[in-house]
Amino acid sequence: MGFGWDLDGQGLIESDLELVKVVVGNVLKNAVTYAPEGTRISLETRRGFGGIRLFIENSIEGLNLKPNELSRCFDPFYLTDQSREQKGNHAGIGPSFCREIMALPGGGITVSPAGSERIVFEIVIPCSSGS
Repeated sequence: MGFGWDLDGQGLIESDLELVKVVVGNVLKNAVTYAPEGTRISLETRRGFGGIRLFIENSIEGLNLKPNELSRCFDPFYLTDQSREQKGNHAGIGPSFCREIMALPGGGITVSPAGSERIVFEIVIPCSSGS
């Protein structure tokens, strides 16, 4: 498994840093947990409209999640049947909880396909301009 991280921009986070850590940690933990052996997980940050944007890209293969099911990934308690059998004790509440946390300060989290075999989570963290 490999990681890559591209950083761009600067700013002062205007959110509860501990909650941001929870969200980023949850998304990264899921990416690592469900990634097939040899998968590259990519992280990229960009300064953009609404704040700092963190992109976490991963293989869709280990999730047993079809691209048309991505819209359900933030539904509370949503799990694919295979993920319950294969990856231990998960209740499916993490992504839903993360979405609610990021909405509090005016941020957000989304997931979308990145080609046919990868997905990307985008976390928007509200921030002010850097000095």
